[in-house]
Amino acid sequence: MTTPHSSSRPAARLHAQPALAVSDLHLAFAGRTVLDSVSFEVRAGELVAFLGANGSGKSTTLRAVAGLVGHESGTIEVEGRPAGHRGHRDRRPRQDARTAMVFQRFHLVPRRSVLANVCTGALARMTTLQSFLPLTFPQTVREEAMAALDRVGLAERAHEPAGRLSGGQQQRVAIARALCQGAGVLLADEPTSALDPHAAATVMELLRDLAETDGLAVAAVLHSPGLARQYAHRIIGLQDGRIALSGTPQTVTEERIAGLYGEALLEGAAA
Repeated sequence: MTTPHSSSRPAARLHAQPALAVSDLHLAFAGRTVLDSVSFEVRAGELVAFLGANGSGKSTTLRAVAGLVGHESGTIEVEGRPAGHRGHRDRRPRQDARTAMVFQRFHLVPRRSVLANVCTGALARMTTLQSFLPLTFPQTVREEAMAALDRVGLAERAHEPAGRLSGGQQQRVAIARALCQGAGVLLADEPTSALDPHAAATVMELLRDLAETDGLAVAAVLHSPGLARQYAHRIIGLQDGRIALSGTPQTVTEERIAGLYGEALLEGAAA
């Protein structure tokens, strides 16, 4: 099966070295193995989609990369340097500044302006004094935020309260906030699951374009195999904490993707 995007667009121009490299990642929680020898790479210019049933480990994988949860063994490298942390029980989670993350929930402050919400993406790069005065972001940060909003097509809404925007627009604001962080690796955990089909397609189009045009390495957990097949350069499928499949949308069959979901897919079809 050939998707419209795979047939009409050139292959992504990938860097020789991966922007994100994960090797033999292992994580157990409460006596249950959550991730078991997970290994993969994402290069700059590439959008990789992660699929799998609930509890398969796909969201945990992204959170481990971001440093939000720890891991017992294995390595995570972002832009050639170690990332993540060992021992999720012994260290307070803290996101790695070299990765920016977008979640299913937008985590915007509804009453604050769109621009102010985007500016918060730069907090990690600001001085302590500046970070305590979020109402007076430096001009350079405001300019970067406006450029990020322009990149996601929402510059004209910069001074409106974020709560006035639609769900799809708020997710694009969240992506702009991530861009303002200045990271080379963008992680998206189910960024379309709360959106209608049109808004979901718009967000996925944006994520793919950020990879191809801006050279970001994008890893996205998706709940929709259809979106993964249409927009991703590669698909990685997880099952019971292990990688069960990996390939391009052209080489990964629908039957193999359906196999990731097993009884969950059958129950959904019968509902």
